[in-house]
Amino acid sequence: MIKVIGLIKRRPDMTRQQFKDYWLNEHSKLERASLQKNPVQRIVVNFVEDNLVDEAPFDGMVEIYYASIEDMRHQWSSGHDGTMKADEANFCDPNFRIFFLAEEVEIGRKPIP
Repeated sequence: MIKVIGLIKRRPDMTRQQFKDYWLNEHSKLERASLQKNPVQRIVVNFVEDNLVDEAPFDGMVEIYYASIEDMRHQWSSGHDGTMKADEANFCDPNFRIFFLAEEVEIGRKPIP
């Protein structure tokens, strides 16, 4: 599996809770539709709940999984999904978007009881 990670900051006029609510209740509908029509295999979102040291530089993280690098390149080179990108203006800071290709390496896991 190939994974793209996106680090997203909320719009300055939104609280973390508003950002999370919009993503989970509105934007996620577009993400689910993307799963049906694009080569995306899995989408996982993560939200900053508390800062452990300093203010977190982002408020949410999305993990977008693909079966192959070719699938990922095809989707990203074809303009991605315009509807989803347009909706990001409703909850994301347009000046802060970082996306990168990542290799996931599991170090360990406890057995499920």
